[in-house]
Amino acid sequence: MKLKKSNGFTLLETIFVVVMIVILMVVALPRYTDLIEKAKVKVIQYVSGMGCEQITLAYSKEILKNGKPPSMTHLNEILNDKNAGLTKIGGFTVNYSNYEDRGIKVTVTKSSAFEMPTGGPFERTIILVSDGG
Repeated sequence: MKLKKSNGFTLLETIFVVVMIVILMVVALPRYTDLIEKAKVKVIQYVSGMGCEQITLAYSKEILKNGKPPSMTHLNEILNDKNAGLTKIGGFTVNYSNYEDRGIKVTVTKSSAFEMPTGGPFERTIILVSDGG
C-alpha cells in the first residue's frame, strides 16, 4: 500500500504567515486609528458649519419678519430655544452663545454617533454685526 504525500502547509510556513500578519497589523493599526480620529474631526467641523448656516437663516428670518436685524441676545435665545430644534444637528448637540454682541459662537458639545475626539473645544464664530470701522 502506498501512502499519499500531504500537500498541506508546514509549521514553518504557517508561522511565517502569522508573523507577517502581525507585522502588517502593527504598522497599519496606528494609521487606521489616526484616520478615524481625523474623520471624526472633519464631521464635527461640518456640523459646526451647519450650525453657522442655522445662524444665518435665523438672522435672515428675523430681518424679513421685523424689517431690522435682531439683537445678538435675541438671536441667541431663538437659536437655543429647544422647541426650534436648532440645538440638534444630526446626532450632535450644538450650543450657541453670544460673541461680544457682534456675533454668535457655535460649539459642538456632544455626539450620539461617537465619542468626541480630543482636541476640542470644537467651535466656530460667525460675526453678524459690524464693529463700525
